[in-house]
Amino acid sequence: MLFAKQPSPFDSEEMIDPFIGIVTDERDCERFEAEHSEYEVSWEERFINDSEGHWVEPGDTVYGYFYMSTIRESPEGEVLDLLTDAAIESVIYQQANARKMLAIGHIQVITVGDIRLDGNFPVVDDPADWEKINN
Repeated sequence: MLFAKQPSPFDSEEMIDPFIGIVTDERDCERFEAEHSEYEVSWEERFINDSEGHWVEPGDTVYGYFYMSTIRESPEGEVLDLLTDAAIESVIYQQANARKMLAIGHIQVITVGDIRLDGNFPVVDDPADWEKINN
């Protein structure tokens, strides 16, 4: 799991450290860090649940389970549900198992190797939302 410390889009005096992606090799983390020296890049190794028998590779879809988020207002007055303060509790490989977690939390849909500096990955809050996710 890759993170990039950066100024908040709401208050440039405040720093945030959003989750920005999942990669499969520490060398990818080091390469990203070298290419983006304007960010304080960090990473942590995580086990991907229920991936037994499958080697997770770039392009695979995985699901990040979390159960808290922060609501903030944009400068234009729009209410946004941010994930900057929401820690991913676990990463799940099989969609069927991720769907079960919706009863107690939320799911981020993540393509391995897709880096999003704003941390904005599709979020599933309700079983009906799965149909909206094109992944």
